[in-house]
Amino acid sequence: MSIWEKDSDKPNRLTQKNIELAEKTFGVTLPKSYLKVLKEQNGGYLKTDAVHVDFVNDDGEGFILFDSLYGIEPDEGILATEYLKEEWELRKIISF
Repeated sequence: MSIWEKDSDKPNRLTQKNIELAEKTFGVTLPKSYLKVLKEQNGGYLKTDAVHVDFVNDDGEGFILFDSLYGIEPDEGILATEYLKEEWELRKIISF
């Protein structure tokens, strides 16, 4: 059973080179569960728009909005734009 919305755009396949680029850029090892999902489809919209959590969030609900998942590709997904790099305060950026 796929988690991806049927009409979601079909991004390029996830490559080992892009995984390594993301891990080097962020200085982390990406979670295996995240990479497993991205190997099915490298990002896009999900069939659901919220996920149940075991805590009450700011709006008093036990859900968080979660309607899409970023993939990994230079200048797209988690490596998207200068805007995201600034917003997320990323200091260690590798040139593409």
